[in-house]
Amino acid sequence: DWVSPSPKWGLTAGIETYGGWTWANTQIGPWERFTVKAMAAAPNPQGLTYGEPFALRTDHNKYIAAEPNGKIVGDRDMPKEWETFILEKLE
Repeated sequence: DWVSPSPKWGLTAGIETYGGWTWANTQIGPWERFTVKAMAAAPNPQGLTYGEPFALRTDHNKYIAAEPNGKIVGDRDMPKEWETFILEKLE
């Protein structure tokens, strides 16, 4: 399965070949698709649940990372601490 982040203003998030994050596209193509990888020790076979860790792999076979300075990049080879996110339910 894959996901494609899109904010309310209509553009999709994508990762360029050099690993930079962009919000410049209006359609979902390969660079705007991210494969979800469950990171839990025993992932739920039905898919992610709230509170479960996951990583996002790009079309370039790199992982998305959120760096401590707030920068988001897509240039990591393996999902580790900064490449792991938590699915949270918004109220």
